[in-house]
Amino acid sequence: MVRFEGRDGRARGYDFAELPVPGMRAELAAAFAVRTGYTGTLHTLSSANNAWQSLRRFAVFLAKLPGQRPDTIGEITQEHLRRFRLDRLATMSEVAVMAEMRRICRVLMEVPAEQLRPDTRAWLATSQLMVNQAGPRGVPGYSDEVFAQIVRAARSDVARIRDRIRAGERLLAAALSGRGGLSPQQRREAAELVELAATGEVPRFRFPTGAPHPWARMDYASRLFLVSLDLAPLLVLGVAVSGRNGETIKELPAEHRRLDDQAVQVQAVKRRRGAGHWFADVVWEIGSPSRQLHTPGGLYLLLLELTARSRAFSGSATAWSVWFNGGVRDAFAGGGHADPFAANLSRGLALGRWARRHELTENGASVQLTLNRLKTTVERRTTRAVGGHLPPAIRTNTQDVLFSSYLAGDPTVRDWAEDVVADAVSDAEAAARAAHQRVLDGSGGPLPVVEADADRRAATTVFT
Repeated sequence: MVRFEGRDGRARGYDFAELPVPGMRAELAAAFAVRTGYTGTLHTLSSANNAWQSLRRFAVFLAKLPGQRPDTIGEITQEHLRRFRLDRLATMSEVAVMAEMRRICRVLMEVPAEQLRPDTRAWLATSQLMVNQAGPRGVPGYSDEVFAQIVRAARSDVARIRDRIRAGERLLAAALSGRGGLSPQQRREAAELVELAATGEVPRFRFPTGAPHPWARMDYASRLFLVSLDLAPLLVLGVAVSGRNGETIKELPAEHRRLDDQAVQVQAVKRRRGAGHWFADVVWEIGSPSRQLHTPGGLYLLLLELTARSRAFSGSATAWSVWFNGGVRDAFAGGGHADPFAANLSRGLALGRWARRHELTENGASVQLTLNRLKTTVERRTTRAVGGHLPPAIRTNTQDVLFSSYLAGDPTVRDWAEDVVADAVSDAEAAARAAHQRVLDGSGGPLPVVEADADRRAATTVFT
C-alpha cells in the first residue's frame, strides 16, 4: 500500500496487491512512492490517479500476454512497451497514448538501474523525449463578440443569484427582528427560512405519485444557499474578471485580508509551477458596490457572502460551499452542504447546458464553452491592451508559458501579430528610405559603392 498526501490537501491509498503481476508489485510500489513523494513531481491527487491508472492498465496488459509473460521487473523488454502502446492506439488517440506512455515510463525510470535490462532502461529514457512534441499548443480563445456574450450572460445570472439570496436574507432578518407588516404568505416563508437557517436541512418533497421531487427541494434551499446550478455562471465570471484559471478559482480560500476597503489579498493556489511555487498572494481590486460584478475583489467578497451560511454547516475552508441534495445523484450527509471541489476539481459543471440555455453561439452553432478558452481570451485581451509587449502582460504565468500555452494557439493572436509585424516592417522600410535620402541630400548626389569582390575593387557602381 502506498499512501499519497497531495499538496492540495487530498489523500488516497494505492493498493499494489491488486495488480495481477505478483513478481513486480514491490518494485512498482517503491517506484510509484518516489514519483508521488516529496522528491517526485506528482503532487496532486489527480496526477497521482492518472499515473496509477496507467500503471494498472500496463500491469493488466502484461498479465494477459500469451506465451512468455514477464514475471519480474527485470524481464520487461522494450518490445513489451511497444506492444502495449499499439494496444492502446486501438482505442485512444496518439496524443493520449503518448501521455499514457510518459506516465508509465517515468514510474519505471524510478526503478533502480540494476533491476532493469540496460536496453529497456535506454528505451525508457529516449521515449520520454518525444512525448511533448505532439499535441496542440494551447487552445484558441473566443472572439471579442462571443466573449462579450458569455460574460454578459454570466454577469446576469450572478446578479440574479445575488438578488435571490439577499431577498431571502431580508425576509429572514424581518422574521428574526419581529417586525410586522408581513403578509400571511411572507410569514409562512419567513418561518421556513428561520428553520432552514438554524438547521441547514431541507424537507423532502414528493410528487403526488410519491416519487421524490428534487427540484422542489432545490428551490426551497436556494433561498439561502447556493445550489449546483449556480456553479457555472459563478466560475465563468470568476475566470473572466480575474484572469485566473478555473482550478485557481475553484480553490479560492475563505481566509483573506481587506486592504483599506480598496482591495482584498488572497493566497491563491497555482498548480504546475514547481514544488516551491504552489501558492501566490494576489491582490484584487474591490471597487465600488455598483462595480461588484466587474472586479475580481468585489466578486470574491460576494462569493463569500453567498456561501457564508452553507460554509457554517459544511466547515469548508475554501470560499465554496453549496447545498447539493437537490439532485438525485447529489446525496450527501450532514444536510447536503459541501465544498463542491473538495474531493475532485473535475466535478461536472454542465457548461454546455448553461451556454445552450442562454443561446450563446459561435459561428452559427452553440458555443463550446470551456474555462481554458475563457482564460486564453483574457490573456489575449490583456496582451493586446499593452501593445503586445509580453513582460507587462504577465499576471499569472511566466513569459514563455504565456506565449506557448495561451497565445501561440490563438488564431486571432496570429492575425494580429502578422499585422503588427507588417506595420513594423513598413515603418522600418520608410525610416531606411528617409535616412538614405538625407545622406544623398547631404552629399550632393549619388554615392559610389565599392563592390565586395576583391578582384573587382576598382569597379564602382552608383547607388541611387
